[in-house]
Amino acid sequence: MSEECSVRRTHCWFIKSHSETEEGAIVLHDSNPKMLRALVVDDERSVRDLIATALSKEGFHCDVASDGSDAWERISDAALSYHLVVTDLAIPGENGHALAIKILGMSRRPLVAVLTGILEPKLAKDLIARGVDDFVFKPVQFMLFAAKMRSLTERSLQVAPVASRSSTAPSLSAGDRGILGSVPAHDRVPLLDIVRGL
Repeated sequence: MSEECSVRRTHCWFIKSHSETEEGAIVLHDSNPKMLRALVVDDERSVRDLIATALSKEGFHCDVASDGSDAWERISDAALSYHLVVTDLAIPGENGHALAIKILGMSRRPLVAVLTGILEPKLAKDLIARGVDDFVFKPVQFMLFAAKMRSLTERSLQVAPVASRSSTAPSLSAGDRGILGSVPAHDRVPLLDIVRGL
């Protein structure tokens, strides 16, 4: 069963409609194909809606999913090319930790941000070590979080567009390796430019 909402203007672009699927996922449809695309994964509808609304105000077209399995199907769909995936850890189906690991293993992947209320340092350390792009604990100021995600996404697009972004790092000189050896691959190019400019 779907329900449609009316056309509304949001931050200089139009969201034509949104519909809710039987599984509870809300899909926002936009009229601007050049928008940044984000997938928000959280089992709490109010949190999904708050994150999606905040991200849309920062220029993202947002799809949402309430569980890890639905999220993975959307991420795996070749027609959808997300720039950002925001996931909770405690979600039904495939949990957020497993989902993040699968995304991080993709040859061409979106940015991955974990936004969770689970205060487990081992999980945070594990995902950070694996290359997750951001890890934030709830509660959070949604507009500030969205602004941060916009900035991270824009920086990653300056390095490489989502269609060609991979998890391989640029080659480092011997001097750069000492400075940037522990920096995630997607952050090395902007940091290399800064370090080499010093």
